[in-house]
Amino acid sequence: MGLDDEGNAFELSSDPMLEEVKPIADKLSLTEEQNVAEIIAPLLKNEKIFGLDLYEAGLADQVAAYVKELTEGKGAIRKTLKKYTA
Repeated sequence: MGLDDEGNAFELSSDPMLEEVKPIADKLSLTEEQNVAEIIAPLLKNEKIFGLDLYEAGLADQVAAYVKELTEGKGAIRKTLKKYTA
């Protein structure tokens, strides 16, 4: 998304998948209701990213749930990390 935990934009590092991933990430929001699973489905199916289709592996719903938590607004990244690492 190119946003920090406070919603401030920052320059993304170069990545060989950036041109493929960025247009999908740009559809995500920190402030609006969204269907995260639907938005990121192309990423979760992309075997170049994960080495397999996460839907076929039965992991897509869990990953989508994590991304949903991470995009629930300002401070969501810190909150989510604390939740799963405490």
